Amino acid sequence: MAAIDIVSDRPSPPSGALLWIGGHEHDELRIARTAVGRMAEVHDAASIAEAIEATEPAFLDRCPAVILLASPTPVSWTAAGCAALSRRWPLSPLVSVATTLVEGRRRSGPVLAGIEEVAWNELAGRLSWWLHDRRRGVPGSLGQPATARREERLLEVALRV
Repeated sequence: MAAIDIVSDRPSPPSGALLWIGGHEHDELRIARTAVGRMAEVHDAASIAEAIEATEPAFLDRCPAVILLASPTPVSWTAAGCAALSRRWPLSPLVSVATTLVEGRRRSGPVLAGIEEVAWNELAGRLSWWLHDRRRGVPGSLGQPATARREERLLEVALRV
């Protein structure tokens, strides 16, 4: 069933499939993964290597709309792994889904440059906006270069409101 465009009541184009990398055994990640699954088609991979090596039909001819990295601990992902993902799907934004164990890092700044970090309990709301922007053809905050600072992303969103 196609989503309804909020503005025009016409069916909106699909926003693309998402890629969830990592487990969802942790309660908070399980809740976040369930919410994401209600919004879009989601493909799962246990690790970055599995995601890159997989011959998932959904991503043979296109990039995932968003790559979600399940982050149960602050050291879940490496810069080298994230760079490999960016080389494989250069147009897909990388988003780290952080549990409460990672909260301190969110306040002190992201460890992995160019990766948006979102708390597990904020993911559904933020993803909803990102997918809405994507359906409208607006780049939104995830459409900015990976080198954009958090302040630049916030300013871009504020200018559109």
